[in-house]
Amino acid sequence: MVELVEFISAGLAICGAWLVALQGRFLRVGFGFYLASNVGWIAFCILDEKVWLLVQTLALSGSSILGLVRSRRPRTDMK
Repeated sequence: MVELVEFISAGLAICGAWLVALQGRFLRVGFGFYLASNVGWIAFCILDEKVWLLVQTLALSGSSILGLVRSRRPRTDMK
């Protein structure tokens, strides 16, 4: 179970990173993938008792939420 959560979380983070890096119309989806990945990592940290990784993931969740909020605004420099 723990390995499955870890695998899915890693996959979501990788997909999110690519979508955010592309800076296209799927930017918001990329941040959504990041946030979903963070939820998975939080579950993983709790299940596997990884305290400092949990702290890091909670902090990174804030940047995912900020990215989602900011990506709602239309940008003039995006194609």
